[in-house]
Amino acid sequence: MEGEKLWTFLPPCPEHLLDGYRLPPNAWGGSYNVSAGWQSPVDLYRPFSESGAHGSDGIMLSAAAAYGVPEDVWARRKQVVQREGETVLIPPRWWHQVIHLAPSIAVASQHYAGARGRRRIFQHIRDWCGCGGSAAPPEIRSWPPQKQVEWVLQEGLCAKHGTDVGERLFKELMAGR
Repeated sequence: MEGEKLWTFLPPCPEHLLDGYRLPPNAWGGSYNVSAGWQSPVDLYRPFSESGAHGSDGIMLSAAAAYGVPEDVWARRKQVVQREGETVLIPPRWWHQVIHLAPSIAVASQHYAGARGRRRIFQHIRDWCGCGGSAAPPEIRSWPPQKQVEWVLQEGLCAKHGTDVGERLFKELMAGR
């Protein structure tokens, strides 16, 4: 609605690599979904100077080690600035943290994208990315939900950034699954 946020996403990795733990569910009908309930004490936004940037031997640690993130996970991180009017979808199993860059007002939701919700979400993505009048293929409704999501993300990235850059971004996103 207003302001800017910086989102940092870390690709799926075993929870023990980030000292992850699961909170008991207090929503979702008392059960877990794919990624809900996971927490980690890793703070990706604390100032580097406060992060124990030197090891016990006095040698400067890498940014990944200073923040407590394995190098291979850190190297595949993605960051995006969300501005007013934009929607951020969190890929399943990706760890994420967000920090407000300016005073912000936002609406957040843990939403399972069922068939009706998916259509609205997809249309918002397509409108925001400027996909124009192109319609989704009629057979999309018969595709598995994951294939539907992949199609709309690929189409949106290509519309927003041009085909070459959009295809590269989509391949990078899919490589991190």
